[in-house]
Amino acid sequence: PERDYATNLRKCWLIRPTHVRAGQTLALSFARFDLEQHYDTVKVFDGPTAASPALHTGQGFSGLHRGAALRSLAVNATGAQLLVTFVSDASITEAGFTFGWTLVPSGTAGACAENCTASMLTNNACDAACMNQACGWDGGGCDVGAQDFFQSQSHLSWSWAAARSA
Repeated sequence: PERDYATNLRKCWLIRPTHVRAGQTLALSFARFDLEQHYDTVKVFDGPTAASPALHTGQGFSGLHRGAALRSLAVNATGAQLLVTFVSDASITEAGFTFGWTLVPSGTAGACAENCTASMLTNNACDAACMNQACGWDGGGCDVGAQDFFQSQSHLSWSWAAARSA
């Protein structure tokens, strides 16, 4: 079958929202995750550089994750900056990954975003404020598997990234 991401990729995403209130931190989770086991990896750092403390386990997140295994990849920063890196080797590739992030109150690991309301989760619209695992990816109002972009707008507290080749 056709593979989504290319070989020999080196990508990074610095998540640094501009409108952070006191007491807010970043929560990052994956909507899908399928990388070549042990050779292609995603690493998440609790700060703006790869020298920041690692939030990933071992050598990084790798392999196919679904259900509880996918939920176990969710991380919470201690502040309002995260660095996400992705590296693929020269051979086998898989379907890739999609992640989302939101701002949550500090110390609330696994919390839905502060500004995501119950009505937003049931309105069948793609609401930016609800785009993380804890919010159920906006209650299913968005097609998270088909996203192929990275968005970082100062007035939104979310973004997407998909490791996919064009």
